[in-house]
Amino acid sequence: MTVDETREKFLIELDRIQTWLKNERVPFAVVGSLAVSAYTDQGASIDFNRPGAYDLAQRMPDVDLLIPRDQAAKVGAFAESLKNQPFPVTIETINAYIDYRPESERSYLTHRQLQFPVRSELFEPRQARLLGQELTTLDPRTMLHTFGTVGGVIRKKDVPKMVALAEAIKDGRAESRFSERDCEVFSQYMVARKRQYPVFIATKQAWEGALEAMPKKAAQAIKHHILPAAHQTMAKLNRDRGDDRSR
Repeated sequence: MTVDETREKFLIELDRIQTWLKNERVPFAVVGSLAVSAYTDQGASIDFNRPGAYDLAQRMPDVDLLIPRDQAAKVGAFAESLKNQPFPVTIETINAYIDYRPESERSYLTHRQLQFPVRSELFEPRQARLLGQELTTLDPRTMLHTFGTVGGVIRKKDVPKMVALAEAIKDGRAESRFSERDCEVFSQYMVARKRQYPVFIATKQAWEGALEAMPKKAAQAIKHHILPAAHQTMAKLNRDRGDDRSR
């Protein structure tokens, strides 16, 4: 399959994913590299032939989603069905660290026993353009602050994305309705998490460093087999810790 064919099929699947979420009334926003590219160059920088890909799905970006935690099981079942089709697409959710509550005034940034209330309006979806079609995503300044919030550390490969997004916000290509002061809670959360869970942060930094040093195919294979289980474990820890909060 050529790169152009992969791009075309991916966009069809991306549209199908967004349509399914809307039809199922699942509040959502696409984040990660797709959203960054939509704001910085409308999708021109997306790589549909990533080196070292372990399988077809890894040749292209994951579809990273912010969804409410009570929708995780439904979206997870849908995501599994996408992995088993002739043209597989990977959905990853980031609700392990962001407890998004669209019907409430407050959502939460979480990590085990740590919780920071954050205004839900920071996560209100908005539209951007990606390779000629609509993408439901977050405000660009909120998007910028999800890096590091999700996962615990800023990965080396994410730094260029963050720089490009920050420049797009600064020069007006990506208009934000929020200020840095509105987003201070993200920095406060990251400082508190590093103080409260230093072993986790140190381990995560070492892990990301090891992956960066590996041959790309080996790193992709490890991510394919190990990371999904690790993400599920973290999500369960946060759910078990946070289910007793009032809504």
